[in-house]
Amino acid sequence: MIRYAGSNACRRIEPRLSALAAGELSGDTAADIRAHLEQCPRCQETFASLETLGAKLTLLKETPIPAVPRSLFAGLRVFPWWLIRLASLRRWLLAASGLMGVWLAILGLLQWAGPLPVNLSSNATQQATPHLPAGTTLLAKPGEAVSLRLPHGTLTLQGPGALVIRSAALGKLRHDPRLDLNLPSGTLEIKLDAQGPPHGLTLTTPQAILRLAGTWIFVGTNAVETKVAVFEGEAKLTTIAAHKTYRLTPGQLAQVQAGWLSLHQIPLDEWLQRKGLIQPAASE
Repeated sequence: MIRYAGSNACRRIEPRLSALAAGELSGDTAADIRAHLEQCPRCQETFASLETLGAKLTLLKETPIPAVPRSLFAGLRVFPWWLIRLASLRRWLLAASGLMGVWLAILGLLQWAGPLPVNLSSNATQQATPHLPAGTTLLAKPGEAVSLRLPHGTLTLQGPGALVIRSAALGKLRHDPRLDLNLPSGTLEIKLDAQGPPHGLTLTTPQAILRLAGTWIFVGTNAVETKVAVFEGEAKLTTIAAHKTYRLTPGQLAQVQAGWLSLHQIPLDEWLQRKGLIQPAASE
C-alpha cells in the first residue's frame, strides 16, 4: 500500500491525477489516491480542474458537426476566382521580394567594396596614387600643407595638424567616394566638385561630428575648440558633449567650445584673413 504524507506524497500523486480523472485507475491505487485527496486541498483543486477539462472534451466530442449549407456552394460559384489566384501567387511574390532584398544587399556591398585612389602631395613631395588603408595618419608640420587629391575633389590639411583615415572606399557602380575621417588638430580645407557624384564624408573632431554635403568647407580644430565655415553646400554638425545637431548653410561660421555652439555670419574675406589663409588687401 502507498502511504502519502506532505509534499513528497503530492509529488507522487500529481502524475496519476489525470489517469484517475479519465477513469483509468481502479482498486487499491485509486482508493489510496482518493484518500490523499480528502486530506490535501491543493491536489483536490488540481483534480477538480482535470475533471472539468475532461467533461468539456467529452462534450466537444459528442457535439454534432453541422452540415455545410447549400448557399455556401452557391456563393462559391460566383466568387471572383482572380482573388484566389492572387492569393496563390502571394508566396511567389514574397519569395521574389526576398530575393530582391538579397540582391540589393549584394549591390550595396559591391558599391563600397573598392579602395579609394588618392594622390598624396605636400610642399616637397608627391606620391603616385596610393590607397590609404584604415588607420593611416597624415601629419602636416608647421607651415606645411598636405593635400589628398580624390576623384572629384581635394582635401588640404594645413599644419601643424594630423588627419586620421578611419575608412575610405570608392563605389564601383557610381564611383562616389565615402570617407570617415578624424581631425584631432589642424585646419582642413574641403573642396569637392559640385558636378561630380555625391560624397559621403564624415569628419570627427574632439568637439563635434560633421556630416558634410558641401563642396567648399573649412574645419579648424584643436583640443578645446572647433570652427566650421561653410562657403558652398551644407554641413550637419553634432556636438559631442550635448549631442545636439545643427544645420550649417553657406556663409555661416560655427564655433564649438566646451560643448557650447555659437553661430556667426562672417564675410568670406574676413574669415580667410583671420585664419591667415590670404593676406589683407594692400591699401592704395
